[in-house]
Amino acid sequence: MQMASLYIQLQQHDLLQLTPLQETNHHNPSTKSKAANEYTLLIALDHGIRLLTNNISQDLSQGSCILLPTQQSYILKTIKEQAHVARLTFLSFQVDQLTLLPACPPLILGFPYTLSLSTIKLALASEDWISPLPLQSNKQNRLQEKKFTPTYHSKSAVTQARLQLILSLMAQLESAAPPVQNDQAVQLTLSYMEQHYNEDLTVEFLAEMAGMVRWQYSKLFKVITGKKPTDYLAELRVQHAKKLLSSSTDTLREISRQVGFKDEYYFSRRFHQLTGHPPREYANIQRRTRQRTITDSLGRQISSLMRLFVL
Repeated sequence: MQMASLYIQLQQHDLLQLTPLQETNHHNPSTKSKAANEYTLLIALDHGIRLLTNNISQDLSQGSCILLPTQQSYILKTIKEQAHVARLTFLSFQVDQLTLLPACPPLILGFPYTLSLSTIKLALASEDWISPLPLQSNKQNRLQEKKFTPTYHSKSAVTQARLQLILSLMAQLESAAPPVQNDQAVQLTLSYMEQHYNEDLTVEFLAEMAGMVRWQYSKLFKVITGKKPTDYLAELRVQHAKKLLSSSTDTLREISRQVGFKDEYYFSRRFHQLTGHPPREYANIQRRTRQRTITDSLGRQISSLMRLFVL
């Protein structure tokens, strides 16, 4: 689906003014029932902003644009004296001849697309509602919000068109090739996984190592390897387990722990999925077929494969 085939209907827009002394839980400002095709776009206008959704935290840089469904609750925090986030709520439709069908923009929900602040200001042009007013303090140090209701329908239509422009710029980033530095960062995590496969590795840890959020890291990881990080790690661990099963007399529980699996049953299931054999069966096959050196009548050493039948 292309952005050009979508119709965006602006519902509301406001400016969130954040303070560092109070954590505030946010919901979509609309008081209407939340439609499945209603979304909220958050635009970080300053550095030092942290977004929490579903107990997952990510730091937003200046210019980060992130799309959330209106049903998604979220928390915004800042470590600065003041920071500002532009918030736009809209309905999204796909245009099918003369019919409008509810649709999701071709963007990853919860993924921060970063535009330069100059691009954002250029796109929003003279929208005065994104120009922060001086911070006003009160006894509770609550989040201050400056809300604007367009005076004329034409003004709302202009803002709506500018919103669609920003969404289009985000979609262009989606189709762009990943930056070289990000590619190199993922390669570094691959090397780390090779050396530390038997440790407790999580996607969050690897993403943080690469300097990315989980969604961005997982997507780029699959572009580079063709696999999800969890699948790649499981295959790496199984490869090492195959070596141990061929040469070690340790129990399956010991081998599973040595290669990084905490659960012996999960290890057995993943091993079977990836090799076509349960671990015990694979070990028996390796014991029945092994390389052996013999000496012929002329005193020459010859390597041959001898099958040993295990009772």
